[in-house]
Amino acid sequence: MQIDVLYSDEDILKELGERIKAERIRQKMTQSQLGINSGVGTSTVQRAESGESIQFLNIIKILRTLHQLHNLDVLLPSSEMTPMQYLYSKKQKKPERYRASVTAEKTPPYTPDSDGAFVWGEDR
Repeated sequence: MQIDVLYSDEDILKELGERIKAERIRQKMTQSQLGINSGVGTSTVQRAESGESIQFLNIIKILRTLHQLHNLDVLLPSSEMTPMQYLYSKKQKKPERYRASVTAEKTPPYTPDSDGAFVWGEDR
């Protein structure tokens, strides 16, 4: 079964329990061995495999023992930015805009000469 939003919470717990059980059997472990190796009780392993609710910490312990802890990364991927995402985010930022100051220069940078030719401010 593909876990989907259409399934109830109980159905999802049962599916996860079946997957834990299948992995335990594939690794040729008993429920008591899994419980001892993961540091949880055998009854906790039984409840997990039957689809009952158990603490998430116990699921982490069980997955670690089954060498399946890396699959939690798929559950909630990291939100850290990759170096390329960081570079693209820097390029997207626009420079901060400023208002023109109130004490702006009142004289134009050039003025007409007596014969009508323009003279720049530094040539005066």
